[in-house]
Amino acid sequence: MDLIRAAATGSLSLLLLPSLAAQLGGEVTGDSAQRAAMAGAGMAGAGTAVDAAVNPASLGFLFPDSGPRSRGRFDGIGRLVWSPTTIETADGREYDLGGTLSGGPFLGYAARVGSQAFLGVSLVPTAGGQAAYDRMTELNVATSNNNGPPWIPAKHEVAIESSLVQLGLEPAFAWKPSDRVSFGIGASLRYTTLSVQSATDVGLDQLKGEVPGLGGLTWEDLFRQLSAAGGRQIDSIQADIDAEADAALHAFLQLGVMLEPDDDTRLSFWYRSPSTSNDLDGDVRVDVTADVGQILDIYGLKGVTDFSLNVPGVRFPQQLGGAWMQRFGDQDRLFADLVWTDWSQTFDGWTATVSDPQGGDIGGMLANGTTTVDLGLDWSDAIRMSLGWEHDLFHRKLATDPEGQTHALINGPLLTWRGGLAYSNNPVSGSPMAGLLPINQLHVASGCTFWGRGSGDWHLALVVALPQSWTSGDNSVLSDLSGDQFHQANLAVVVGYTLNW
Repeated sequence: MDLIRAAATGSLSLLLLPSLAAQLGGEVTGDSAQRAAMAGAGMAGAGTAVDAAVNPASLGFLFPDSGPRSRGRFDGIGRLVWSPTTIETADGREYDLGGTLSGGPFLGYAARVGSQAFLGVSLVPTAGGQAAYDRMTELNVATSNNNGPPWIPAKHEVAIESSLVQLGLEPAFAWKPSDRVSFGIGASLRYTTLSVQSATDVGLDQLKGEVPGLGGLTWEDLFRQLSAAGGRQIDSIQADIDAEADAALHAFLQLGVMLEPDDDTRLSFWYRSPSTSNDLDGDVRVDVTADVGQILDIYGLKGVTDFSLNVPGVRFPQQLGGAWMQRFGDQDRLFADLVWTDWSQTFDGWTATVSDPQGGDIGGMLANGTTTVDLGLDWSDAIRMSLGWEHDLFHRKLATDPEGQTHALINGPLLTWRGGLAYSNNPVSGSPMAGLLPINQLHVASGCTFWGRGSGDWHLALVVALPQSWTSGDNSVLSDLSGDQFHQANLAVVVGYTLNW
């Protein structure tokens, strides 16, 4: 049934939009302030403990070999994201979603557990998003003139709201057999919760239940006869939906390697497996009162019913990435990252089931009160490319302590400036639900780090997703949403603090 498509497709599309910490669009680029300041580049830099959530091998290059910062560190990162967005409909109406404001923390801990071994764990929001606005639709059965032709569809205001949180626990281990190479293994353990309000077209061919007292006439037959008598033809009725669902656990295996071919070059490669398969379970309330409530009243029926919602075998995508860093003297470093995410296989063959009607009478309009539907999700793979630069703004000199160890001494404040540019294709296609923000293609970023004289450092980044327009095609969830044009931008501020010991 199309109401499943609305509840699950819309929810999961919004869910998957920002589900990778390094993906562009919908949120800050990169999951640390250092990488955000370079538009997602920097995975060859091993700059924070939370980098191990992407490439666990980065732990091997996170600490100096000796000194006061060589044993462990804690990274606390906060981001605030503003997303001004408008939607222009095919008939020229415009809806302003306002500047949706959201944010979240990233926490990372890492420590040396031997001369060649390192452990880390991160707690990060691997997805997050929200949208809310009121949308005017045209009902399919109800009319604004009850005295017969000409038929004029009645207007109906629908509250469209989406919100989600996906939280990931990311343990990691790295082994560094030599000064030039590090191998890493880790996992990503994710819990997801989401809620969606919207509307959907329910196809008449789904309404095989019998109308009470009409000798076997189905609801499909009744609605087709009524529409034909009014000199028109309809294929669906409109329903409001209110859905909540969660997935208890999706687990990924993460592998990585990081190496330095020479003193000025570093390479980073990582692979994240597809997640384990798990069901998305929840409930959806379906309300057809606005469109066919007057007809149901004739038969003493209620147009609001709660159903169980199940999407079996949900898996999230594998990812493959590579990064490069090149030093130029003591003060400059160039970074480049390339990441592929397998969205196309993620959305292949998903089906959903609505069953177990409780209260109301919509369940009786369906055959056996249950239906299973192919969700028809259709995304392409995503390719993200980021280029970043670091420049150290300070004067450095080396000195040897009484124990013979060489250290860098700082004249004046120590500051590192960063900048970056990134591109990602927009993988979203099919029938996006209103409230889904397509992925912006171009990002620019800048930021800096204030290195503390003691154990603490501060990091700051500003990321701008350049304004972009995107037009959806025919929407199989709700025809009123076909041809919507999204106009959006994205601004993120990221602040981080590192405590070293």
